[in-house]
Amino acid sequence: MSNRELEFRFKAGRMAESSFHRDSLPHSLTVTTVSLDDHASAKGIARVDVIKATVNGHELEVLKGAVRLLPTVRNVVFQSARHAEVLEFLASHGFAVKKSYDVGARSEMAILVERTGR
Repeated sequence: MSNRELEFRFKAGRMAESSFHRDSLPHSLTVTTVSLDDHASAKGIARVDVIKATVNGHELEVLKGAVRLLPTVRNVVFQSARHAEVLEFLASHGFAVKKSYDVGARSEMAILVERTGR
């Protein structure tokens, strides 16, 4: 995965309404993204103990950009309304739910997963 230029959309003063996917938001800026794998490689990081990803529904994309790092990770913490697909992805990489909390906002869950078999 390489760096990508993405248009980040937002409503002034309301960053909670920001998104890479909502064209209806009135303001935008272009940001360069980099995957966790590429960032770790560039910085010489060989292992990561914990990944914490709370990125307004983009947790799966973040974690897909960390597939080389995931075997070194012991725990992942994330908050998402799209938790089912994130959990499916993490389960396919050897993780299981340790704790989860309903945060009461738009079906969002805060979830801690840990690597199984360690």
